[in-house]
Amino acid sequence: MQRQNVNQNQYKKNDVIIKIKNDITTAIDQEKDKNGEVLIRIAEETGKLLNEREVTVTQLRKIYNEVRNIKLDDDDRFFKIIMLKSKMAYAAGRFNALKDFYEIVKEFIDKIDSDPLKLKRFKQFFEAVVAYNRYYSEKE
Repeated sequence: MQRQNVNQNQYKKNDVIIKIKNDITTAIDQEKDKNGEVLIRIAEETGKLLNEREVTVTQLRKIYNEVRNIKLDDDDRFFKIIMLKSKMAYAAGRFNALKDFYEIVKEFIDKIDSDPLKLKRFKQFFEAVVAYNRYYSEKE
């Protein structure tokens, strides 16, 4: 019976990840999500998921610092965002708990398409994820 509950929880988490990834196209586009409701909802779902995966606030802030260092007016901002994808892959390889987050971030990065407004939305998403992860975290 307990094994069945574990499998059901895993399916539920997979459904959450699929829903988040499906909503990224809307969330990253300021025209489709004018008031940011979708962006904030999926940021909260992601922050909660990271907490359930026991990703620490410290692990997440290290990645967030990389995102914060990408300035919207940098000439090489889109190169830096592509490099972030490889850094995230490395972190996910080291910490299994980050694998789902890597898939979500990768999906976001792939949708930026050298659009400064989409890069700005991605940065807002990341900031909100950190905030919600901190909210749901009780350890640190």
